[in-house]
Amino acid sequence: MEISIREMKSNAKAILKDQWGMLTLMELISNMIMNVAMLLTGGALYMGLAMATVDVDKGKKADVVTLFNGFKDFLKVFLLYLINEIFIFLWSLLFIIPGIIKALSYSMCYFILNDNPDITYDEARNRSVEMMKGNKGKLFRIYLSFIGWYILSLFTFGILLLFTRPYVRMTVYQFYKSIAPKQETNDTDDCVVIDNEDITF
Repeated sequence: MEISIREMKSNAKAILKDQWGMLTLMELISNMIMNVAMLLTGGALYMGLAMATVDVDKGKKADVVTLFNGFKDFLKVFLLYLINEIFIFLWSLLFIIPGIIKALSYSMCYFILNDNPDITYDEARNRSVEMMKGNKGKLFRIYLSFIGWYILSLFTFGILLLFTRPYVRMTVYQFYKSIAPKQETNDTDDCVVIDNEDITF
C-alpha cells in the first residue's frame, strides 16, 4: 500500500509520542561518545596520516599500519590535538575568521612533530605558528584551489572527498617542505618551492 510522506511523518510522530524524550537522550549520548572517541583518537590518527604522507613523498609504499603509528606517542599527540582544538574554538567565538587564522597557524604541527619526535607538543605548535608567519595567505590559497573538488564531492555524497583528502594533504606537505628550515624536514633533497600560481584540480 502506497503511503504519502505526510502520512509517514504523522505515523512517526504518533509512534514517538511517549518515547521521544528517551530516543533524544540516546541520540545525545551516542553523539557524545562519538565526539569523545574523536577527541581521544583524532591527534593520533592525524599524526598517522602525516607519517604516511611523508613516507609516500619519500618513495615508500603506503601501508595502513602507518595510520596507527601515531598511537605510539599517544599522550603527546592527544594533548596537541586537544589544545589546538580548544584554541581554534575559542578564537572562532570572536568570529569565524580568527578561528581560520589559528587553524592555518597550527596546520604544520603534525609534520613538524614527525620530523622532530623528541620535541614537546607545545614546541611543535610554537614552531608551526612561527613557520606560518607570512605564509598563512599562501596556504589558504592552496586550500581554496581545491574548492572545485569539494563542490564535486557534494554530488557524490562526500565519497569523492575520500579521494581528494590525500591530494590536499600531499600538496600541504609540499608547501611545508618549501617553508620549513632545511634541518626541519630531515630531507636530503632540495626543498620544493611553490610559486604563486594557483594549483588547479
